[in-house]
Amino acid sequence: MNSAFSETKPKIENACMNSVLRVCGNCNLKNLCWECKKETTKKDFEKAILDIIGGVKDENLEYPTGRSCKNFNEIIENIKRTIDSYEDGMEAKIRAKEIYNGMSEKFLFAEAIVGYTNEGIKINDNLNLEKTTKIKNLLSDYEIETVRTECIINSLNKMFIEIEVMKIDNKNLINKDILGKISLICERQMSEPIVFDIENRTLIRISEKAVFNPQICVNRHNCNNRELCGDYCSYFRDGTGKFFVIISDGMGSGGRAAADGAVTAGIIERLIRLRVDPVSAIKIANLSISGKASEESLTAVDIMVFDLYSGETEFVKAGAPLTIIRKGNRIHKIEDASLPIGIFDETNLSVNKLKFSEGDTIVMLSDGITDIGTDWIENKLKSLDVINANDLADYILRETAIRRKMNHDDDATTAIINI
Repeated sequence: MNSAFSETKPKIENACMNSVLRVCGNCNLKNLCWECKKETTKKDFEKAILDIIGGVKDENLEYPTGRSCKNFNEIIENIKRTIDSYEDGMEAKIRAKEIYNGMSEKFLFAEAIVGYTNEGIKINDNLNLEKTTKIKNLLSDYEIETVRTECIINSLNKMFIEIEVMKIDNKNLINKDILGKISLICERQMSEPIVFDIENRTLIRISEKAVFNPQICVNRHNCNNRELCGDYCSYFRDGTGKFFVIISDGMGSGGRAAADGAVTAGIIERLIRLRVDPVSAIKIANLSISGKASEESLTAVDIMVFDLYSGETEFVKAGAPLTIIRKGNRIHKIEDASLPIGIFDETNLSVNKLKFSEGDTIVMLSDGITDIGTDWIENKLKSLDVINANDLADYILRETAIRRKMNHDDDATTAIINI
């Protein structure tokens, strides 16, 4: 048992005893144990908890209560799961703190971004001064004080607005009435605002109504049904007309892998929301985490960038497995050799582009699924007339569990995107 775990021993013991009581509370024989033999029962389970924490083998977990308790094995398994959850949670906290302590915020958002500015932050936008002024005046009429307001036309002649205010709790600052008037000023139908915080500011983006409306279902299995998962998946619209899906797979399973996956994805998502392109966001994340902890932090990263106006889509992979696509009745695969980030200062990324139409389906997977092969997923995609994202995601995880029965378990994640 590690020292950090030892320090929380009283807490883990209480949690384990609660897990015992949850099972006993549903037992119709509990009166025999917890009333007639309360002291013996309590003492036996307290000793069992200490023995399991101390690493005593199952065959040596012998107690008087265990000989008469029909639920004894279930209780022992509950205790083990509770201990695993505590260990995973502590490992994740320690790992995340270790990585963050090793990272320099100044390095991350100054030197790294400056180093990739020409390559990474591609802003081919035109500021519409007339509409910007009108929007500023409109917001002022509603007593909304802004730090910055810009009405922007991008390279596809699509419009979006950036409104920056001091950090607020009210994420519905731009109500339907204001949005309707903004649409009139822009002479275009504008979508609902995308709102997120950056440091001490809140950024509000309002983009022209999209052509496509992708639907996504994410399904996940935690290795050995543990509480924490090494796979981390997030998806979001950035407010400029793009839809992102990020799968970040920390190597291994449990708390350490969960921290690696979540920290890496958090850095990348934050940079993308600041309009850093995904390739550069991955490079910056790699520089931020490599060598910043006592052990390597290896993470596979898979990013999909879907343009909501054109259907043009970019797939960026760093050590990530293949992506399976159904376009019409044909199956396509995107698979390129690349390494996870966190190994070297320089990253080896693969970038692929495809254009999608309504009715197409994208299946993103973590290696917990692809390690057992993917022919069965391709065959399933071919056989379906209509693809229901929820049903397909459930099928993939169920089938993965069946096919893994003879192999070791692993974290498994799938994201199904229907265009």
